[in-house]
This record gives sequence, C-alpha cells and structure tokens, in this order.
Amino acid sequence: MLPKQGVMKMDDVEGMASNTGMSREPAVAPLEWAGGRLDCGGGLSVPSDVAELSRWRLALREAVRDGAVAPETERARCARSLPYWVAAHGWTYRLREVGEDGRTRSVGVNVDRSGEVAATGGAGGRSRPARESLTVTTPHYPFALYPIQVTTLQRLVSGIDNGSDVLLDKSRDMGCSWLGAALMAWSLLFTPESQMIVVSRVEDLVDRKGDPSTVMWKIRYLLQRCPEWLSGIDPARFSEGGDCSRHLSIVNPMNGSTIFGQASTGHVGRGGRTRFIVFDEYAAFEKAESAWQSAADTTACRIAISTPLGPQTHFSKLRMQGMASGSPEVITLGYWDHPEKGRGREWRCDKDGSVTGTVNRWYWWSPWFDREVERRADPLDVAQNILIDHVGSGQTFFNRPALGQHMREHGFDPRRCEWNEQYQRWEDYTDGRWFVWEAAGNKSLPHYVMFADPSYGLGRNNSAVAVVNVDTGKLAAMFVDPHVTPFELAEMMSMAGRGPFKGRYGSALIGWENNGPGGSMGSDLWRLEYPMLYRMRAVGQDHDKEGHTLGWTSTRASKRLLFSNFQRSLLQGEFICPCNKTLEEASEYVLTRDGGIESPEVADQSTGSKLAHGDRVIAAAGAVMLMNEFPAFLEDSSEFAPGTYGNMLGWDT
Repeated sequence: MLPKQGVMKMDDVEGMASNTGMSREPAVAPLEWAGGRLDCGGGLSVPSDVAELSRWRLALREAVRDGAVAPETERARCARSLPYWVAAHGWTYRLREVGEDGRTRSVGVNVDRSGEVAATGGAGGRSRPARESLTVTTPHYPFALYPIQVTTLQRLVSGIDNGSDVLLDKSRDMGCSWLGAALMAWSLLFTPESQMIVVSRVEDLVDRKGDPSTVMWKIRYLLQRCPEWLSGIDPARFSEGGDCSRHLSIVNPMNGSTIFGQASTGHVGRGGRTRFIVFDEYAAFEKAESAWQSAADTTACRIAISTPLGPQTHFSKLRMQGMASGSPEVITLGYWDHPEKGRGREWRCDKDGSVTGTVNRWYWWSPWFDREVERRADPLDVAQNILIDHVGSGQTFFNRPALGQHMREHGFDPRRCEWNEQYQRWEDYTDGRWFVWEAAGNKSLPHYVMFADPSYGLGRNNSAVAVVNVDTGKLAAMFVDPHVTPFELAEMMSMAGRGPFKGRYGSALIGWENNGPGGSMGSDLWRLEYPMLYRMRAVGQDHDKEGHTLGWTSTRASKRLLFSNFQRSLLQGEFICPCNKTLEEASEYVLTRDGGIESPEVADQSTGSKLAHGDRVIAAAGAVMLMNEFPAFLEDSSEFAPGTYGNMLGWDT
C-alpha cells in the first residue's frame, strides 16, 4: 500500500489547485445525491438508488400501460431533459464495479430488474410486465447517473443550443463515451431534422459488428432498449441489420434525424451541415487539428472527448486554449468525482513524488486510487489514465525526480523588487518584476552573466532574464514580465548589467535568444553601447572559438544541446537553482513525436502571462551556457572578431 502523505483539509491550504506547491482543496462534485433523489433538472427527479430506480422505472411503465400516465406526457418530459430520459429509460453495459475497499471487480450487478426487462421486452420493448421479482446478476444496468454526469450532460446540451465548442477532459472509465452516445441517441429521438457525426481515430473504433467498445454499438444499445410507445419506432429496427441501422449510420424515419460515423481525416463533415460533432478519444487522432478546423465549417458545436496523451497533442492545446479564453468550454471528469472511485477522497500533497511522479503535486487520494497506483506501477499510465496529467502523460525530457530533489534541497522564496537606478538599490514591491535570491550587500564583486528569452510584450508570453553568479554557480536573480517589449528589455538588461550585476568587469556578459522577438536585441544593445555581448559558438565544431553571430539561435540541435548541458549542470551540482518555478517549468518539457523538445503552454498567475511556455527555463539554461563559456569568452575578448559591432566601432576589450 502507498504511504499516507500530507493529509490536508480545506482550511489548511491556500491557493488554487495546481501540479505543485501549496494549494487550496479545489471544488468537487458531490459523490451522492441528497435526499435519495437524482435531480434531472427542469423540475424532474427520479430515485438515485439503483434498486429503487429499477422499481420506479417498472412502475412508470405499468402506469403508461394502464393509462395512468399518457405516453405524450412522458415523451414531453424526456424531450425536456436529457438526464431524465437517460435515468428513466436508459441502460448501460457495465462489466466492472468498485467495492468499498477500493478493489475493482469484474462482476455484474445484483438488481431487481426482471419486471423491467419484461416490461420493455428486452430488446423488443412490447411485452407485458412480470409481476414476480427476481434478483439476477447482469451487465445490463439501469443508467443511474451520478452528479458530475448530470452536470456534464446539461453543459453539453447548453453548448449545442448556444453553438459553442466543448471539451471533456477525463480520467479513464468515467462513462464519457456512454454520455456521448446518450447525447446522440436522445437527439435522434427528440430533435427533428437533427444531423450528427461521431468521429474516432479509426473506423473500427466507431462501428464494428458486435463490439460494445464502439460508439455506434452504445447508441444502438440505448435505442434498442427504449420502448416503442416512447420512441414511436419498433426497437428491433435499431438493431444491427435493422432498416434504421446500417454500418456507420443510424436514422430515425419518424423525424428525419440521422447519426453518421467516420474515421478521423482532415475532412470531417465537409459538404454538409450537422447539429454537432463528437470526437471520441481525440488526443489519439493523427490529423486532429485538420479535423477540428474542417469541422468548424460543418457545425457550430464541436465536442472533443479524451484522456490526455501528452502536452503536445492538439487536445491538450485546445484544453489550454479553453482554460485561458473560455473557448472551448472545458469540463473535467476526474476519478475523484466518481461515486465508487472517489469514495473516501482526501486532498493530499505528494511531497517526495513517489505517488504521482511529481514532487509537491497535489492530488485526490482514495482507497481506489491507492490500489490502482500500486497495481499499475507505471507513473506514465497513472498520469495518462487516472490523474488527467497532460504533462506527465507525455515523455518528459528532464529528470523529474532529480528536479524535485533539487527543489527540496535548494529552493526558497525570493525577494520581489525593482531596481532604483537613481539610488542604486533594490526596492521591494509585491508585484516586482525582479525575483532576487542573492543576498544584498555582496562586496566580493563576482562575475555575472545574464541571458534573456524575450517576447513581443503583448501579455501572452513572458520575457524572462536569468542572472547567474559565475563564481558560485548560483542563480542570483530573474526578471519576468509579459508586457515588456524587446527594446525595453534591452534597456533594462543594459541598466542591470551595468548596475547591480556589473561585477568585477563593470558589466555582466549578456546573451539572448535571437529567434523571433529577439532578432533586434543585438542592434538595440549596440545602440546602448553595451560592451559585453555573447556571440554564439558553432554547434558540433571541435573548437571553442566564438562565431560572428550576436546572441544565441535556437535550432533543434542547439536547443537539445542547451537543455542537455543545463540538466547535466543541475545533476552534477555545477549550477544551483533556488527558483522552484523554473524547475516546475522544466519538469513540463516533453519529447515530441518528431524528436523535438517542447513545453506546453500554461497560464502564469505570478506574472499575468496568459500562456507561458517554459520562458524561465530558456533563460536559466542560456545563463548556464554563458557561465560555462565565460572563461573562454574572456580569452576570446582580447580582440573583437571581424564583422562584429565591437570591431566596427573600435571598442576596447
């Protein structure tokens, strides 16, 4: 069993839920319905207990048969509320259950359902109800929705009605494919002239004869068990081979509604108009972005359902877009909101990373989660299928346990301040852009290097500057601001490099990434007559002589070398990083499918950046590169290389 770690209650923690750091217990859905009633919305409710629900459903069918309830009345209720139709008339095919001890068992469910099966005639739906009661073990289970599922269905319907996109970010086995199937079956029955499309990675995952794992099988399953007096159609017509059901298509001849299935391509739904499109297990799509974009011309509502498969998938990028802008709407269905898997849940901190693979990550513990982590014994599997960890579900570049160990040994909170040029001193501000770890009053005049990862200053990404003390090998300070332009950043670096970090030579060695917004920083620093500028060495050369290019250019090869040297310096103790935020960002870098190294875009609440993507890591890694090359820089600086600004201007070294 896993060790019990850091149990915290609501009042013991502060902040919002995040992967690492102290965090307030996030809002969660209730695991059970209050008062024994399943609230379907619209003033409708049914019993929440499965046995009671089964008896209630049987009584409802008897009431319709005896004329106490008019079929039209029941049809109106179902049309008004998708959750009501699912709870009152829906079935699900269930092969596993979780016991109170957290163990998952492959068994059926004991329910009193003989009368109900007889009332619907099994798949036929026209037999008279049986009066006797018989308890049987069966995988056919009344669709007793739990709270998070009702909320999800209501939000899906709202997205369709309002013409907005929705993304379901989920743990494995949360019933989301069944919810998508129920949404489509309900729309087929109760929304006239409604065209829908369901898309999966390959055709066999959409529809394959006799396969319960396919989406179309689930839709047919629900329709076949809906009584004829409610649907207006003999349920047998929805069976495989029935006249209302063909391979990859289901039709309702009474109202003109249709459901089509297809494999993922870059041309989803082109040539037609649909009410909504469901993308099932979207993270696994090979042409996901093209499929998503093409669907925009076909429907106003795209619904993506998936577990994560790493931060570089289009699903994860859509999720981050939704978290930042609200579109698509992101709905999270985690195991902690499952009434069996979340039973006994506690908000805990994984202090040493032994449970989640990430040091100081907060997570929901439960007996089921405890057993699953032990049973799976694979952090990638747990991150992908249980924790909904979009970073941990990919192959990370940096050694995450080593980063966590470094954080525990060296991390501490910095001063937040601004540099007062007039009085030559640091002044504390709660929203200061400088994060300073090196103690004030350093009289030893060490050597300093500074490296910048600039942005355009539009608030979307951070500009970051890391300052490293070459003599101690420690990160001394970091500047982070999403609103500073490249020229303003050059001015700030020039001031800091000649001020608090001038060191022994009167100015710090400055480097920067010259891709994109950094392309003009060399000329900006030249205009400011800054004397010590980094010139990039050729990657893969067997000599150490500087090149002629000012700044550092990011390529696939140079970036891999930069990060490899950064990780080696951390592991060997050559560089000390007290900035936990930088190491957290480093832990999110993953290897992409094409061999690149990328970081997911995440919101940075400490600076207001809408989408930060490892800016601190680039800055820190670049500063470590300058630190390692500093001795050679001093040797090479006996004269400026031909073609450089220093040579053209005749600067002294």
